[in-house]
Amino acid sequence: MPNEFSDLLNDVDAEFAGISVGDKRLNARVRSVAARIAIAPAESFPQLVASEAECEALYRLLNNDSVGWNAILEPHVVASVARGAEQGLTRVVHDTTDFAFSGDREGMGPIGMQETLGFFAHVAMAVSGGEERIPLGIVGLIPYARARGARLPLNERKLAVRKKPRAEKESTRWETLARTVGARFPTNDVIHVMDQEADDFVLVTELQRAGLRFVVRGTSDRLVRHKGESLQDVLDGQPAEVFRAVPLSARKGGGPKQRRSHPPRHERVAHLHLRWTQLVIKRPDHAQTDVASAAVWVVQVFEPAPPDGEAPIVWTLLTSEPVDDVATATEIVDHYRARWRIEEYFRALKQGCAVEKRQLESYDAMLNALAIFMPIAWRLLLLRSLARDDSPLPAAAVFDADEIAVVRALTEHKRCYALPAEPTIRDLMLAVASIGGHIRNNGEPGWIVLGRGFDDVLKACIGWRAARR
Repeated sequence: MPNEFSDLLNDVDAEFAGISVGDKRLNARVRSVAARIAIAPAESFPQLVASEAECEALYRLLNNDSVGWNAILEPHVVASVARGAEQGLTRVVHDTTDFAFSGDREGMGPIGMQETLGFFAHVAMAVSGGEERIPLGIVGLIPYARARGARLPLNERKLAVRKKPRAEKESTRWETLARTVGARFPTNDVIHVMDQEADDFVLVTELQRAGLRFVVRGTSDRLVRHKGESLQDVLDGQPAEVFRAVPLSARKGGGPKQRRSHPPRHERVAHLHLRWTQLVIKRPDHAQTDVASAAVWVVQVFEPAPPDGEAPIVWTLLTSEPVDDVATATEIVDHYRARWRIEEYFRALKQGCAVEKRQLESYDAMLNALAIFMPIAWRLLLLRSLARDDSPLPAAAVFDADEIAVVRALTEHKRCYALPAEPTIRDLMLAVASIGGHIRNNGEPGWIVLGRGFDDVLKACIGWRAARR
């Protein structure tokens, strides 16, 4: 791991420096709350504060009508853009997640097919352009809640969405946030990366109209300009190159919708091939745009001979980037591989920071809390990203001497991990996870055991420092 990334691990307070929510006392309170949450992000709000008075002050802050999530998150966004600009080529990965809550919460709407209420967050995260794919921070957010009301049958919903003006559709969030984020960066050395949910002819034309670079996973059945041909027909006529052998983990699959895009599979090694071409795709019949066709480059990774009974691996990637050999086609695939960072980030928010367990009664208050948690979840993800197998970074780049001593004492007491004399960040992460109950033979530690271990360490540090005094 290059040492250039070690300076990203600054104190969380740096992500709130320069905050301006309209009042100096409120600015200081936001920074104080963030510092407390960062110590044990999975703890409930009452457990994070020292007194009932502090707890009341925390809830007043989050419910204050004059405090907005935009102002809370803005310093972190500015810092994240700066980190990306310093790194050179930056991937901005986009995705949407939902936050579901128990009970009735003011301003929240329905989530999925269930009666559960909550809201959605469409997030853009900067990721370094190299093979390390280091998360650099959040660079954009569009939150939204759906309107409550009687749920229409599926066919009626589809017809209503088709008739709705483009500007009023949820799907416009993809190009809206891409344009907003693109305007923040000083150069166009940014690749916007999106999953198949974003696949839309109008999105592609809007990104092209804005002069933005992109890699979007698309479908291969859309029509091209050649009469009667689909995108897949054209790709099938292209020569293929042997690409990689990739180990795949087993997957159970979720509900019916998830099974269509992510079918169940057994653990195996997939032998992948690669092909690419440039073509012109046609405007679908119901697309709300004045653009008749769009020229794009297409890169497809595919598994020509999957085992019997297994669905083949196929990625069809639409891109603005010229592709003329295996090396440039591989770059497009590697850009798309960075998209998994944002899925890990959502797990950091939901499991590492327990966002959905917060007992706040309104959508606005929850957005303020989310804006505080987002930089903290980024630091958790960054720590785990820097703690990969070949990382040479010393633990002292993240942990102070007391924390390292406490981790050593706890692991020796539990006999759960042998910490080296000069531990790396990875050594500390594995030691903390083992304190939380992780068994190393079970693979990489998850967010729950990491959060539990950090909680034990930080509580022990309080007693350790008190004893020293």
